[in-house]
Amino acid sequence: MTDDIAYKLAKLAMIILVINLFVLGYSIYSAHEARKDLVTSQRGGCERGKLDRTSNAEGWRIASEARRRDEQYNVAQKYADIALGQENRGMIDCENAFPKARLIP
Repeated sequence: MTDDIAYKLAKLAMIILVINLFVLGYSIYSAHEARKDLVTSQRGGCERGKLDRTSNAEGWRIASEARRRDEQYNVAQKYADIALGQENRGMIDCENAFPKARLIP
């Protein structure tokens, strides 16, 4: 093997190495961006769920008060318990439940 051929092979190997490093870097970057998008959408869903639970609990509270006025105390208490459960589930902290995406998972 001549020095010229060895030089060209070494140059080709370096080009292939650089291309592989770029591909690996892009793969890591795109995976990180995908995880960031996933966390953002999960947090958005969590916030919407909290609003839904709050609204639902309000409806159960209204129904509970209506039953109390009709003197249906057992039913009113069950409705109040359902409302309390909805409110408790709505107390989730979405940022703690879905932490930020790290560069390396």
